[in-house]
Amino acid sequence: MKPRCNSGNAASMAAASLLAAAALLSAADPPPPAVAAGYKLNTFSSQFGKAAVDLSSEETPGFQWYPFHFFHQPLHDPAGLVVNADGSVTLGANTAPGPRSKISIATAAPSRGPSHWTGVAFGGGAYFEAVLKFDPRDVIKAAGKSQWPGFWSMAIEHLAELDSEQWKGQAKGYSHFIEPDFFEYDVWKSDREAYGGAMHDWYGVYKVTCPDRFCDVNNAGGGRTNFSNFVIRTPAGTDFTRYHKYGFLWVPATDASPGYAEYYFDDKKTNDKVTWTKFRNEAPVPGTAPWTFGVIDQQHLALLLDSGPGQPMTVSSVNVWQASPAGNLKQ
Repeated sequence: MKPRCNSGNAASMAAASLLAAAALLSAADPPPPAVAAGYKLNTFSSQFGKAAVDLSSEETPGFQWYPFHFFHQPLHDPAGLVVNADGSVTLGANTAPGPRSKISIATAAPSRGPSHWTGVAFGGGAYFEAVLKFDPRDVIKAAGKSQWPGFWSMAIEHLAELDSEQWKGQAKGYSHFIEPDFFEYDVWKSDREAYGGAMHDWYGVYKVTCPDRFCDVNNAGGGRTNFSNFVIRTPAGTDFTRYHKYGFLWVPATDASPGYAEYYFDDKKTNDKVTWTKFRNEAPVPGTAPWTFGVIDQQHLALLLDSGPGQPMTVSSVNVWQASPAGNLKQ
């Protein structure tokens, strides 16, 4: 039987609800980098209660986060995704290796409906921020193995294999899509107080234009662009086992001004900035062309959180601030 609720209990519950709502609104106040860019509207605010995470892999509207299941990838080991009582989520708590060991959740999922996906993807510029913590020793012990704590994004145009993934003016099947990585703890071998913030401009016919996958230019060393600044260095003595803010600012290009992406750590600008001119579907290939990375302004970003087995990453919140939600896609 459910306990009866007397008026005193009802008043207490109402007061608690008001306090919780006030705390959530306070947490969603725009940080200084978002305000400076004119992004003052909180268009996505997520903690990780069970109502927000599609733990049963229903892949239906109404959730904020879904297990990553695009491209028919196997669903992850359920033991690796833990929704905590304080509203945070821990990914990578599992330890068994295997094809389902990498834990990844996203703001979108494949769907049987006519749109082929459900969830939300963000367009038109935004400031993205996750508050998270992890232990670098876990990553080092696991030796990376192509799996590590990460907060990143990819164009829904590619994830859902939409017609708009097609590079206009090119042969049928010639794709063009963006992948901005906001935070990846993947450079620990060279600098344990740093993390990766890579921008990838992907293009081509899969396994035809380039032999093993799509072609890629990026802002890493040897990435064949004018930028080689993907390594983000944090202040000396940074303790990654404590919560920090990881931010990414996207400002689209206009006819009069370049677009750019900037990375932020605890609201402070880092050394990683990438710029581009307005992309008008110029002919391939990207790289040193000034419009490289500019395809981002035509696309919509689904957000992802992931980690590898035995590398638990706990995320307390994810927020998005924009000037308007008009450029977003929601299914």
